[in-house]
Amino acid sequence: MQYEVSTETTTKAKLTEDEYQLLKLDPRFIYNDPKVASRQRTTELAVLKRKIANRFFEKKVNLGKAVEQFIAELDSLLKNLHDAPARKATRQHEQQREIISYDNLLQTIHLNQCQITKCSISTGKKKNYPRLVKWLKQKLRSASIIFHLVKLAHLYYLPNAHKPGTPLRPIVSELKHPTIKISKFLDGLLRPLFDGMASNTTVTPGFEVIKLLQEWSKRNIRQETLLGTMDVMNLYTMIPQTEGFLSIKKSIIRLCRFGIQNNYFSCNGKYYHQVRGGAMNIVTQISNSNGLYIRYIDDIIITINWPTQHLSKQIDQWNKFDANIKLKTQIGYTTNFLDLKIENKNGVLFTEVYHKPSYESYYFPFNSIHPIHMKKHIPFEMLIRAIKYCSTFEAYLYEREKLRMALLLNKYPGEFLEKQFNHVFQKYDINQSISNKNYSALREKIVYADKKAKITIDYNKTMFVHFTYYLNMKAFPVKFHTLWNKYFIESPINEIKPVLGTRNVKNLQQQLIRNKNEN
Repeated sequence: MQYEVSTETTTKAKLTEDEYQLLKLDPRFIYNDPKVASRQRTTELAVLKRKIANRFFEKKVNLGKAVEQFIAELDSLLKNLHDAPARKATRQHEQQREIISYDNLLQTIHLNQCQITKCSISTGKKKNYPRLVKWLKQKLRSASIIFHLVKLAHLYYLPNAHKPGTPLRPIVSELKHPTIKISKFLDGLLRPLFDGMASNTTVTPGFEVIKLLQEWSKRNIRQETLLGTMDVMNLYTMIPQTEGFLSIKKSIIRLCRFGIQNNYFSCNGKYYHQVRGGAMNIVTQISNSNGLYIRYIDDIIITINWPTQHLSKQIDQWNKFDANIKLKTQIGYTTNFLDLKIENKNGVLFTEVYHKPSYESYYFPFNSIHPIHMKKHIPFEMLIRAIKYCSTFEAYLYEREKLRMALLLNKYPGEFLEKQFNHVFQKYDINQSISNKNYSALREKIVYADKKAKITIDYNKTMFVHFTYYLNMKAFPVKFHTLWNKYFIESPINEIKPVLGTRNVKNLQQQLIRNKNEN
């Protein structure tokens, strides 16, 4: 069977069944490619050798033969790993190749299973991903326009898939614009000042919203408490430039004026000068002295004990500050803010996870060649979010099983998921099974758990080492540290601790998508 992909020109690319199935994978999917890792080996070893040489230089000691021997032995070790056939999957993770039927999936979830047992094994021919991507890339690029590199900014549009009607959001790309370095310099000066001033009303993750809401509701929530959300419509393209200048100290006002007033871009062969709006780093804050006020970039939520008409009147006044800046509001007893659904149920705060209409239960597949710690991180952190967001045991159960189903469909083994779910409770020293009776107490313990102190890194005694990751790298860290200790444990740099990191090869999106300025 063949498929057609329409492109910017009238040409249509004919896709085979394998190529079509490849496109259906997650854009972040990475296939095993030891050839890329092998090509990177020489460069990575040269970087490592230079880092070791610098440490010896700091000690004012000659390198000696130990460094050369270490690099040579490490090169041999990596070469053997690159040339060896991919290791067979362990029995525990062999389930990632299973095809899960929908009926079996539902049955498995309802039984709160730990292992997938009723699945048929796929016996299809193993796909040659490098060759498949190469062919598909040639087809897609041969049927698209080749753009020439330009230095002037250009205008394009991105769809807002989570909003009704999928409106387009205008984006002016200025990555190579002459004023970009001035903007970065100013951001470095202004960002710490702004973050400090707005720290009490600004949130980053939704976990902070939960804490603020719970603390405020314990003292202030009533049956008539209103929940209002406001979205500043097209904030960054509508900021009045003059008012933006006046909010900045005179010592840098000239640089700001030059950076903002010299924004030029092209669209459809025509050139434009931006006369309203500015950089995405300059925002304004609407002050509020009553109730709870929380802001995330251009999204605002207010909880307040005012009559509806009073709050609406106040918002109307805010909308008169500037003719071009408008607040799109939603006022009532139920609202959504970021990924959180909030409801005032007769004076009791109810929260749960909010999924936008455009939400897709899709994560990068378990059989993608990502380090295992990244795959563990997804169910672990997502379950923590479910517990912190869901104020009732019923809402938590629903979100947990919805998460489990999504990950099973993305080929995550059931036993693997159960292990990561249990690890959440181990992290917070919870030894009892969670139930309707104890859910509130256990959730409170997780919500208000102290954050671990940020580990301070002594860069004088730490060396970061990165190698390209592929399937045979699982046992490499142990072999690397054994080799390091063999040559350097009694050397002048014996206090240096190497920290091994991984570098991923390009995923499907990076391989198949070409940037506008790419020839």
